[in-house]
Amino acid sequence: MRYDTLDKTITGAIRKQLFLAIGVGGLFLGGVCTAAAYAEISGAVMAAGKIIVLGRAKQVEHADGGIISEIVVNEGDRVEAGALLFRLDGTTARANLGIIEGQLAQLMVQEARLLAEQAGRTGIDLPAELSFVPADRRTLLTEAQIMLKLARQMTRSSQKAQLEKQVGQFAEQISALEAQRKAVDANMALVDDQLRRYDSLNARGLITQSQLIAMQREKASLTGSQSALTAEIIETQQAKTQAELKLIQVDEAFYESVLTELDQKRPEIAKLSEERVAALDRLRKLEIRAPIAGSLHQLNVHTIGSVAGPGETLVNIIPQDDELIVEAMILPADVDQVFGGQDARVRLSGLNQRVTPELGALVIDISPDLTTDEKTGASYYLTRLRIPEAEIAKVGDTLLKPGMPAEVFMQTENRTILSYMIKPLSDQLRHAMRES
Repeated sequence: MRYDTLDKTITGAIRKQLFLAIGVGGLFLGGVCTAAAYAEISGAVMAAGKIIVLGRAKQVEHADGGIISEIVVNEGDRVEAGALLFRLDGTTARANLGIIEGQLAQLMVQEARLLAEQAGRTGIDLPAELSFVPADRRTLLTEAQIMLKLARQMTRSSQKAQLEKQVGQFAEQISALEAQRKAVDANMALVDDQLRRYDSLNARGLITQSQLIAMQREKASLTGSQSALTAEIIETQQAKTQAELKLIQVDEAFYESVLTELDQKRPEIAKLSEERVAALDRLRKLEIRAPIAGSLHQLNVHTIGSVAGPGETLVNIIPQDDELIVEAMILPADVDQVFGGQDARVRLSGLNQRVTPELGALVIDISPDLTTDEKTGASYYLTRLRIPEAEIAKVGDTLLKPGMPAEVFMQTENRTILSYMIKPLSDQLRHAMRES
């Protein structure tokens, strides 16, 4: 009887404790659910990133490439715009320029000689464009062309003198022939007079018939001489006219040849002038200079005599005064939660986390398309963030440098704890409903 009473007492006590525990647990669970339903926490998109220069690093390269003959700088050097970085071997470039300039100088002096011949000048006036030729070389070229000019002039003068001599000889022949014809004409006049008298005497029978015939025969001979002399005079005059025409044509042919040579040489001069400009440009580009001021990064040339390929990056220059920003890689699944002007926090993971605070930042922009890493195959969106000067000041004397790793937390909208808990389940249900 006493044991039954004791069991009932113990059972009642346990039941009270159990109900109390269930009540407290229910109240606690209800409180937690209530808190989860109403309490909000800040969300964030996490991304890995690094410090970069806003203006990007400038790649220094050479369009044609060549053999490195001098390395003037070292990794990490700070250089000014226009500073000499490397020098390429110029043996081939200088030889090519020398050939072009030699041909060009020869043609330009020839052109000057032709212009002097065209204008009838004694001397040769060299163009100012020949200043690239050394004085002694110009003198030699000029003397050679002067000698050629004199030789051509002597040849032309000799041709003209020969033709002038022929013209004079023909004129003398014509004069002699005309004198002969005058003599024949005079004899003809005497014969005609004598023949008239013979006709009168013959009519009276005072001369013989043979005498009359002899006089007529002499007249016929003189008539033939007149005709022959007239024909010879005409022929000689024609020869004289042809010689005079050739004399005129000597100068005409000479000046025509001068114009022809000028027309041939001017395109050659223009072509070589363009080639010289290109050769000078190649020679000038043998000195590879800094396009901007900044610090040298990733120096890829270390050995004299090594070959730099066309378009190969020799070194990168980090701009000196450009702003440093953060570049982060956003997963495609998170890109819809990132937007321009969004608040973010940056943790410089390369620094001591115990003494380095998180820095506030703002999203500048997001790349319009995915970028794929060729090494890993991972795809992501590039996002740039600006850290205000006031935030940078928080790191004290620590100097931010391009390439420093960073962790980025881009703040998203506030959400309740309950929404975080049920979102995976709701996503699964939504996906299942779409499939069904």
